[in-house]
Amino acid sequence: MSNKYTGDDLTVLIPTKDRPEKVHNLLRSLNKQTTKVRRIIVVDGGDSVENILDDFTSLPVEHHLSDIPGQIHQRNLGISKIDTPIVIFFDDDIVLEEKAVEEVLRLWNNSSEKVAAISFNITNTPKWNPNKFLTFFRVLPDANGRMLSSGYATPITNIGNKIIKTDWVIGGATSWKTDVLKRHPQKEINTPWAVNEDKMYSYPIGKNYTFYVCGYARVRHEHVVDQYKKNGNADYFKRGFYSSVWRVYFVSLHNELSIFGCTKVEFARIIVKLVNAITRLDRSKLLEAKGLFFGVVKALLYLYKKQSLLGLIDNK
Repeated sequence: MSNKYTGDDLTVLIPTKDRPEKVHNLLRSLNKQTTKVRRIIVVDGGDSVENILDDFTSLPVEHHLSDIPGQIHQRNLGISKIDTPIVIFFDDDIVLEEKAVEEVLRLWNNSSEKVAAISFNITNTPKWNPNKFLTFFRVLPDANGRMLSSGYATPITNIGNKIIKTDWVIGGATSWKTDVLKRHPQKEINTPWAVNEDKMYSYPIGKNYTFYVCGYARVRHEHVVDQYKKNGNADYFKRGFYSSVWRVYFVSLHNELSIFGCTKVEFARIIVKLVNAITRLDRSKLLEAKGLFFGVVKALLYLYKKQSLLGLIDNK
């Protein structure tokens, strides 16, 4: 089936907090797009970035303040203001190549009604090379975008010039049908770092809809590590702790996934972090490994006692 979407059917939604320079870079790349969008909504949960918008008067930018910080709340606030059939989510540290929006729009116009979301291709990540031994024995799939029983997923970034069908989509560089988003509202969790929120949200929807990644729609992720800070620096213990808790929580929500498999992978991650900490004399890796260990142990104790893991994640 062929659709007839144009740039007027697209809204870009950017949740941000205290990253004016990153928002500036993203808007500059949107300004260079070969396909212009109808609206750009910036939902600001920190120090206002409104002053930098003066540099982009040619763009249809709207600035909205969010009294409650947090990516999920800011996205939900933005979705409530959208009136176009397709919305594009961009994290504030994404930068687009000039034809990125044009290529995603092209794929939408050649997709069936069953398609709910199309991700952009983040190109500045390492290419995934599946272990041939594990693939041969069917321990690891040889395709991108598959959800493993451990709750880990094979990557969907840096896929080259191809289009792939996936089990999940990226939270910070993906276009969605607006009506699907509004039929599946995302539960708000008060946490500074919504790690795994993309899989948490998209994976269950993908059981009934189709997802794609468009390799021709290229973007870069200029990653910033600023979640969970301590004395102005990243708190690596908390990053490790919440990373484990979120993963176990995600797996616990789906019967087809395995808590045992998840636990094995978490302990493998701990060993890798410890080896890196020792060989590179990297204290941050040591703290992250410690956080991972306490996170997975505490999460398993919560499950054993039949307590909700939201009690560990939600900072209310």
